[in-house]
Amino acid sequence: MNLLELMDSRLEVESTYGAGSRFSFTIEQKVIDPEPVGDIEKRIREQSVDYSRQTGFIIPDARILVVDDNEMNRFVFSGLIKELECGIDEADSGQECIKLASAEKYDIIFIDHMMPGMDGIETFHRIRSDKDSPNAGTPVVVLTANAVTGAREKYLKEGFDGFLTKPIVPEKLESLIEKLIPEERRKPGKNISTENPDLSAEEKELPEVEGIDWDYALMKIRSSQLLKKVVDSFCLTAGSELDTLKELYSGVESTHDPKSSEDYRIRVHAMKNTAAMCGALQVSALARVLEYAARDNDRQTLDAVMPVFEREWTRQRQLLSDAFSTENGSDGSEKEPVDKDRLSEQLDTLDRAMKDLDIDIADEVMEELKRYSYDEREEQLIGQLAVAVMNLDRAQTSEIVRKLTQNRE
Repeated sequence: MNLLELMDSRLEVESTYGAGSRFSFTIEQKVIDPEPVGDIEKRIREQSVDYSRQTGFIIPDARILVVDDNEMNRFVFSGLIKELECGIDEADSGQECIKLASAEKYDIIFIDHMMPGMDGIETFHRIRSDKDSPNAGTPVVVLTANAVTGAREKYLKEGFDGFLTKPIVPEKLESLIEKLIPEERRKPGKNISTENPDLSAEEKELPEVEGIDWDYALMKIRSSQLLKKVVDSFCLTAGSELDTLKELYSGVESTHDPKSSEDYRIRVHAMKNTAAMCGALQVSALARVLEYAARDNDRQTLDAVMPVFEREWTRQRQLLSDAFSTENGSDGSEKEPVDKDRLSEQLDTLDRAMKDLDIDIADEVMEELKRYSYDEREEQLIGQLAVAVMNLDRAQTSEIVRKLTQNRE
């Protein structure tokens, strides 16, 4: 809001009950160069080489830790370095990072800056200050959506060994890993392909969904298959993410404690990135408005935009869920309930497959489980189970399988 005022503009809101809202602003911009911009789609395809380059090396004996409170960010990051064939561990908080870093030696640690509780900078300094830690000298790279001028210098001054902006460009990530892993530990990998991908062909694999820009999403996530998994994860977790945000918003409403506003800002910041990765740019823009309003303690904007964001976030999730259910062959008819013996058999198969890391079997079982109907408790657990399988979390999978089994006893 303040930024618009500085540019002699203001935010306009048009809202129609039951139809939606439109947010807009007008800015007068001096023409610097009269030359036409040209074919935007052609430029996108030309620039997309950054996202299609295959790895030229592998590091099978290396181990990497990625720290981010956003589950989808961790999932996408792991997908981007899968070709390197390295070991990958994940932590969802600074505390969990410190715990893992004190017990396991890593070759590189990637830490998100903006996390609730202990942020990335504090986590980094805690690791560095523990001289007995096996990772006291491990290269640490900060991940951030803060791409403003001077951000890189700020993080390097803190002592970080590298800096990557989100959404992450795969080639930049690979180049940084190549720089931080000694040459003698890198082995020849796949041949590097510099051929531009046919984004239109990728798009044909994706259903048309109102409010979704697949062009943008494919620029951030290199393949439609990985993008589909990201969307699946969004559909499974969007409800619980919104519930958490609403609880934090209630705290902001009932108190003037700066910590409440900061926790809210961090959560909506993560949701902004999640929506953008799925191509839901309008929802992402609403989240950005809320993030800045929380930062500036602008209660008027928070109160005005929060209900709109709730509605649009829920609506976008439903549209994506319906589109991909249709694509996967569902005719929209009511699902049949699964009997106890069949559920038990499928859960046992899934648990064994995850313990053996037989991903194909695990994916097949999850697709089978999604075809049935469950009670409210089981429906929630099935959603959590899908995320655990997607993240290759064997311990979490076994725990949810146990809960589902107990629920039927």
